[in-house]
Amino acid sequence: MWHRQHIRRSPIGNAGSVAESNCGSPSGGIGFTLENYALPFQDKDIFNALRISVFTTGMCLITGLFFTSLVAYAMSVRTLPGRQFFNFFWYFNTIFGGGMIPYFLVLRTLG
Repeated sequence: MWHRQHIRRSPIGNAGSVAESNCGSPSGGIGFTLENYALPFQDKDIFNALRISVFTTGMCLITGLFFTSLVAYAMSVRTLPGRQFFNFFWYFNTIFGGGMIPYFLVLRTLG
């Protein structure tokens, strides 16, 4: 019982529950319909949102790969001027940017 209630609270679980019913409510009739999945695609703005999401994902992927490659090069070449700065900058962001130190601080604050 708890599992079905938990699934209905999530948006995807709710859409799946409603798709199983004929009358649109999860506690209604038994059956299956795809009308609830087709409804968002009737709005033309959904395709613009999809285009923006794909573009943003692609640009973040390319940018992240570029900067990761630069840092990997800086870490691998021992004679590179400023190598220590790049290494410190990378390690510092790895530890403090969402790594183990913020996690430790949250756990210490919670007790």
